Amino acid sequence: MPTLPTFPLPDAGILALAPAEMVRAALAMARKAYGVELAPTAPHLARLDALLAERTRAGEYTAERFPAMLALLVGAFTGEVLRLTVSGGDWGDRQDDIFATPLPFLLYTRGEYARQLNAVEDVMAYFWTGDGPPPYGYFQEQVAALRRLGFSLAG
Repeated sequence: MPTLPTFPLPDAGILALAPAEMVRAALAMARKAYGVELAPTAPHLARLDALLAERTRAGEYTAERFPAMLALLVGAFTGEVLRLTVSGGDWGDRQDDIFATPLPFLLYTRGEYARQLNAVEDVMAYFWTGDGPPPYGYFQEQVAALRRLGFSLAG
């Protein structure tokens, strides 16, 4: 079973928020910090990704300087864009969590098949370690993988 990365998590208060509330907080953060209005769409995720690439340095944070809340919100925003883009997925419930993550996750199901995507954790790990694709690249990879598995784009 995979182990949780060793980066610091945001405080329990924000972790208690539902993914939809995290997405609303991400939209408010983008408005306040970057002066942009975003919607949970792929082009807006690409725009946010470009802004973050200009203003953050993935993989260069220490525990004292790590923007855990920012990464959590961007992860939730990335997951929501993915959920709205590819049919068959939804935010998972704790009883469905095969990886025992304290973070929100997506669960894609089709018949007996289920795939858990830890989009929030993966985006947070990107900011902490610099490994893997940035949020928009992650989104693109997951869309391609889900399509190969037979999931279709949302109408």
